[in-house]
Amino acid sequence: NVNERGQLHADLTASVKLNTLFVFSDDYALQGNMSSKMTLDGTLQDPLLNGRINIQNGAVETSSMSIKNITIDSIIRNSKITIQKAIAQDKNSYIDIKGSADFGISNYIPRVLCDWTVKFSNYDLINSDNLLCNCDGEIRATGPITHLTLSGPLKLKGQYDTTNATTTSYKDIRIIR
Repeated sequence: NVNERGQLHADLTASVKLNTLFVFSDDYALQGNMSSKMTLDGTLQDPLLNGRINIQNGAVETSSMSIKNITIDSIIRNSKITIQKAIAQDKNSYIDIKGSADFGISNYIPRVLCDWTVKFSNYDLINSDNLLCNCDGEIRATGPITHLTLSGPLKLKGQYDTTNATTTSYKDIRIIR
């Protein structure tokens, strides 16, 4: 609802399969079940979102990467999402994410500012026919989601084709797109 002064109010409840909500291309696949219960208040120029978003049995798959068994529990307060739990587990390995993302709109253009800590423990991030990349360590991802800055120690073990596995340790990784 929008009243005569331009004030918004809506109660939003959803339960959807991610593969029907997010379709990027034939190269990417999202799976899992997302449930949410939120309220939208404020104005069109300054909307405020509050509530919860949860994902169960999630997966992200590409031709060379597969992250499965994803569980995410998050709270949204004043359009800032706080990740209470975000984990992907596979056998004896995992990815664990903590942090927040601040959602806003400026001149009707959405913006997302992130501050995440991502911990990898013996996780095969890339596993394709000719390339293997196993990750250990903890990185921090900050900034706008379109231009994330990654920093921190990350140990990568890789193997390409039939060459022997090599181990390289990267400290203070900074990737700017």
